[in-house]
Amino acid sequence: MEEKRFPIYRFWANWTQDNIDYKNGFSARVMYKEHQSDAELRVILEKMISGALEKDSVKGQNPKMVDSGFEFIEEESWCLRWFNHYTFNHFDTDEEAERSFNQFIYRKESQNLENGHYKHESSDSKKPFHCFMGAEDRWRWEVCRCEDCKGQGKITIDH
Repeated sequence: MEEKRFPIYRFWANWTQDNIDYKNGFSARVMYKEHQSDAELRVILEKMISGALEKDSVKGQNPKMVDSGFEFIEEESWCLRWFNHYTFNHFDTDEEAERSFNQFIYRKESQNLENGHYKHESSDSKKPFHCFMGAEDRWRWEVCRCEDCKGQGKITIDH
């Protein structure tokens, strides 16, 4: 089976607010089926910022934006989130998804080594490092095909 890769972008925003002495913010990677234009990415970022600033922990705390932005990361088969990876579901079975994910893990481990890092830990190298958040421990993998994933046309591997 030929591996399908999709564009992944990173969005971020940082702000200060009255009730904390440090910057608050977010950073998120998002996979799309097709490349997005800068105009589309700006709209997505603004929606993310608006949603973040509406949270109770920020609302009424006089947030002041420090920086925000987006960037294209890479075209890849799986996208990292907090202790899981997801992709668009084009697999007939869970075994196909796990095979694809296994190939992804091996490829990223090799890239980490080529970039002067350890397989699963970063080093002083300034080159990119892929954090696995436990995905290197294959016994942790759980394929998720819940209604939320199905509704988005995605499949997730929790780890």
